[in-house]
Amino acid sequence: MFALTIKYQYNQLMKFGVIGSIAKPTHSEAMGGIEVWTALFLLESIKRGHVFDLFALKGSIEVTNQIRLIEVLKKGLDVIKNNPFFKSKSKLSGEHNGMLLMDVSFSRMMVLLKEKQQDYDIVINNSASPLFTVNWDLYQKPLLNIGHFSAAEPYVSYFDYFPLPPHCFFVFPSRREYELAARVPDQQKFHIPHGIDISKIPFEAGTGKNMLWVGRLDPVARKGAPEAIAISNKMEIPINVYTYIEDTHYFDTAVKPLFTAYTHFQTNIPRTEYFKDAKLFLFPLQWEEPFGFTIVEAMASGTPVVAYAKGAIPEIIKDGETGFIVNASEDDRRGNWMITKTGEEGMFEAVERIYSLPLERYQAMRRACREHVERSFTVEKMVDGYEKAYSAILER
Repeated sequence: MFALTIKYQYNQLMKFGVIGSIAKPTHSEAMGGIEVWTALFLLESIKRGHVFDLFALKGSIEVTNQIRLIEVLKKGLDVIKNNPFFKSKSKLSGEHNGMLLMDVSFSRMMVLLKEKQQDYDIVINNSASPLFTVNWDLYQKPLLNIGHFSAAEPYVSYFDYFPLPPHCFFVFPSRREYELAARVPDQQKFHIPHGIDISKIPFEAGTGKNMLWVGRLDPVARKGAPEAIAISNKMEIPINVYTYIEDTHYFDTAVKPLFTAYTHFQTNIPRTEYFKDAKLFLFPLQWEEPFGFTIVEAMASGTPVVAYAKGAIPEIIKDGETGFIVNASEDDRRGNWMITKTGEEGMFEAVERIYSLPLERYQAMRRACREHVERSFTVEKMVDGYEKAYSAILER
């Protein structure tokens, strides 16, 4: 067990600069994985004696003498990019304007970090912006990038064309992403799974009722909302859909037209309320999810997960114990799972298996879900991993 405070050769407590999200405010009830992860990470880390400057939006987390908020923007990019001004003044999409605003905001942040870097032992980058990584040779202090996005994203892949600064490090939450980042030397990367505060998610030992889908409605990082609703309609099983709408056009054209009497749709619900009475979490995601924060939250509540074998899913779900993993298609088989059918047919079979379980076996699966998270995906275990990474970075 690590001591509550970390000291190194200068006999000082560590101070960090943290590059936070500028899409939404950073707090534990945010509708975004990066914002929630950052808040949980900071709240656990200050228990170890560390001090943080958080560069983020107005309304983000602050703790006196431990987490100081440095406001970069007063409104998030999710709000700004949909402002009529940007849409009316340009033929570019709101999403494109959002990217331009992001670059401007991060450029401003880089200037602030240049001025303040000597205050920090390590700078932690949550943004996945390539601006920080490819320019970090201009800075002296170590940069630790958190791999919330795929290793194929520019914050990693640009090093096919630029030299990787020796004091630029990466953490990947899945072994898959760690291995995909082959361009980053082993001594500059770490594998540390994400963790959650399970004390905030009550375990439900009940019988369950409806299916559940939770996530952002994003046409790029497609988490399978239309597919989940379609499965609900075809099986005639109600599904609770809790979401944050990233793109109104995507919602209006690809998601909302699928709604039927089986679709119970809500937004802005507290995170701990998602999992009440859920029979299972249906997650037919369509992209390579680097981790899957809501999957871990679901299992912590006792809710089994049925998901396609994409991204980090095979590393998170224990097939047949905490849910079922389904190969996305005959051409995309990533394991010999208990469900032998693929695609939508495989999803049907997995859902039917869970609904047909005797109550005693179903409740045993719910307990197994909670125990799996307690063993592998707590915020305490995650921050322990980061403590080891800090020591390795400072030694190097």
